[in-house]
Amino acid sequence: MGQAVDPARRALDELLAYFDRLIAERRAQPQSDLISAMAAPRRWRSAQPGGAVRLCVFLYVAGHETTVSLLGSGTLALLQHPEQFDRLRADPDGLVEGAVEEFLRFESRSRGPCGSRRGLRLAGRRISQGRRSPC
Repeated sequence: MGQAVDPARRALDELLAYFDRLIAERRAQPQSDLISAMAAPRRWRSAQPGGAVRLCVFLYVAGHETTVSLLGSGTLALLQHPEQFDRLRADPDGLVEGAVEEFLRFESRSRGPCGSRRGLRLAGRRISQGRRSPC
């Protein structure tokens, strides 16, 4: 097990070092980005050393996981609905933005419950305004 952990630990150490260098660079030469905002002493106060670095790693991993999930579930949805896949292939410029939004709504692992903005009937069932249910 130690052999499998060593490369992962090295990769994590490299990622931490990368964000540490990036934060130091942004403190020296701020830009109009989130890292600069987190690195600015007046904006980012952490009770623990390395707090900004840990937050960068958290945001990086969260963004990666969300993207991987979206790509996988979107691909699966298209394979399960070939007629929609054909429509997207026929007009990618016109449909891709809506398709991504639909993938997020349809298969997102990070979504929470949705609320109905108004009363409606769906699949023969009455859904009252404000009712919370899985998206």
